[in-house]
Amino acid sequence: MMWVNIIAVIVAPIAAVVIGQKLQDRAEKRKDKMAVFKAVMTYRYGWSQEAVIALNSIPIVFAEDKPIRERWKEYYKQLCVQNPD
Repeated sequence: MMWVNIIAVIVAPIAAVVIGQKLQDRAEKRKDKMAVFKAVMTYRYGWSQEAVIALNSIPIVFAEDKPIRERWKEYYKQLCVQNPD
């Protein structure tokens, strides 16, 4: 029983730090995604420096969201017109 207590005293703080760090990372990713979304939606009728920065950060912020990156590529192709009228 003494060994179980010793292991619990050693493992519990380590587990708490690991779990806390994962939760903090997850919250930070969500915050970044929401910031990009808000910037794009706020300036969707005109370009601003903040909107351009948000659009350029989509591949980084949404690196794990393949559908969003695919839609971004489609949208980017639509923006890249060679001879605009």
